Amino acid sequence: MRPAASARPSGFGDLRLSAHFGRAGLVFVDGSHAHNYVIADTDTALKLLARKGVVHLHDYGVWEGVTRALEEIEASRHLGLRHIRGTSLVVWKSLSN
Repeated sequence: MRPAASARPSGFGDLRLSAHFGRAGLVFVDGSHAHNYVIADTDTALKLLARKGVVHLHDYGVWEGVTRALEEIEASRHLGLRHIRGTSLVVWKSLSN
């Protein structure tokens, strides 16, 4: 049974993916639309990203949980998340060398 949308994800996905942290050139996130899951999925995506990699996050402006989570992340972390006008995509590019 999947936890309720209000529950914080356990981070189990991090354990399975940790061997890949810092190795992905592109991460496309199209997961749960629940606020807490979006935050957890975004955190995992950022960990997976290699230097100069790109993250695309789906369903922004379509699902309230996704939109609110991404806006909260940007407001608190100032990552430079950018909505691609005319789409439901938000993109973030690592500028690390």
